[in-house]
Amino acid sequence: MNKSETTKHTYVNTAEGLQSFYNQNKTVEWLGFDTEFVGERTYYPLLCLIQVATEYGNYLIDPIAITDLGLFIDLIVDPKIVKITHAGENDYRLLYQQFGVLPVNVYDTQMAAGFIGYNYPVSFASLLQGELRIRLDKGPAVSDWESRPISKKQLQYALNDVIYLEELWNGINKKLSEKNRETWVTEEFNKLQSAKSYETDSNKEFLANSILPKINTKDKLFLMRLYQWRIEMAEKKNKPKERILQKKLINHITTGIKGGKKNLQNNRLIPPHVIDKDIRTFTALYEQEETPEERAIMNQIAKHVPIKPRIDAVMDILYLGIKIICSQNKIAPELVVDRPRFKRMKWDLAYFDESLDIGWRKELLGENVINSIRNRNKLKVDTKSEFFGLKM
Repeated sequence: MNKSETTKHTYVNTAEGLQSFYNQNKTVEWLGFDTEFVGERTYYPLLCLIQVATEYGNYLIDPIAITDLGLFIDLIVDPKIVKITHAGENDYRLLYQQFGVLPVNVYDTQMAAGFIGYNYPVSFASLLQGELRIRLDKGPAVSDWESRPISKKQLQYALNDVIYLEELWNGINKKLSEKNRETWVTEEFNKLQSAKSYETDSNKEFLANSILPKINTKDKLFLMRLYQWRIEMAEKKNKPKERILQKKLINHITTGIKGGKKNLQNNRLIPPHVIDKDIRTFTALYEQEETPEERAIMNQIAKHVPIKPRIDAVMDILYLGIKIICSQNKIAPELVVDRPRFKRMKWDLAYFDESLDIGWRKELLGENVINSIRNRNKLKVDTKSEFFGLKM
C-alpha cells in the first residue's frame, strides 16, 4: 500500500450508518476493536473514535457525531462474538464508566502473549514484530482525536490497531493450544468481564500517600477528605482532578492547615488564588468530626512496620524462584505475581495472596512454592549448604 493511501474502511458517523454496520456484523464470529479518547480535558475521558475490524471489513465509528452507540454496545455484550483487543482493559473501563456495560467473550492479545513467552505488558508494535514480522511506522505521540476532520495519518494509525488483531488471535491461539494453556488464559480473560476490574477505589491515592506515617490522626483525616473533595468536585464539574487542585499542593495544604489561612499564605509553594478560593472549604474539612465510615477507611492505612532483613531476603529468594519457574515455562512473571501484594506479604506476615493458591497459578507454582510463601516466617536462608537456599 502506498504510504499516502489509507487502508480501505467504512467511516460511520450517522445513526443510519451505525444501523447498517450493525446489520452487517451482528452474526460475525469475531470482532476486533480499539478506541481513541482524550482524557486530559474532562473528568471522564471523551470517547472520540472506535476502530473495528470484522470478517466484513474495517470500520471507524465516530462517537462524537453519533449520540447513541447502543448498537455497537449490543455487539460488545453479545456472547456469540469474540471481542479481540490488545490491552483492552482501558477500553472496557471507558465503556463501563460511560455506558454501564461489561464485555462478554473477550480475548486480549497482550494478556495472551504473556502465556507464550512475551513479557507483560508487551507493546502492540513488539507483538506484531514478533508474531507477524510486521513493523509499524510510529504514530503521533499525542494526537487530538476530538478535532474534525481526522487526518489520513490519524486514520491509518487508528486502523493499524485493529487490522492485525484476527491474525494475532489465530497465531497466539495455536501456540496456546500446543501448550494446553487455553483454560489458563480464559481465567485471566474472565477478569475483564467483571465489574470489579473497573471499579476504582476513591481512597487509593490517599492510602498510598507517603506522608501518612509522618502526620497525626487529625491531619490524616483532613488529607483523606481533601482527596475525596477533589474527586467529587472534578466529577461534578467534569474537569480533571488537577484542574480542581494540583496534586503537588495536597501535602503542603495538609501540613499547613492546622495553622489556618495565614500559615498557608506563608507557604510560597501554594498559589494565593488557591487559598483565597478554597480556604473556607479546607477549614470546614479540617474541623469536621470523624464519622464511623471514615474510621473504617483510616483502619486500612498500611502499618509501616520495618521489614525484617531475614523476611526480606527470604521473599526475594522466593520471587527469584517464581521467575525461574516462569522462565522455564515461558510465562511472564508479572502475570503470576501481583507485585504490590507480594510486597505486602513482606511486611504483613498475616497476609497471603490467595490468588496464588487457585487455578492456573496453583498448577504452575506447585504446593512447595505456595507453602513456602505461606510459611515464610519459618524459613531461613541456608548459607552453609552446598546449594545456597532456603530451609525450615
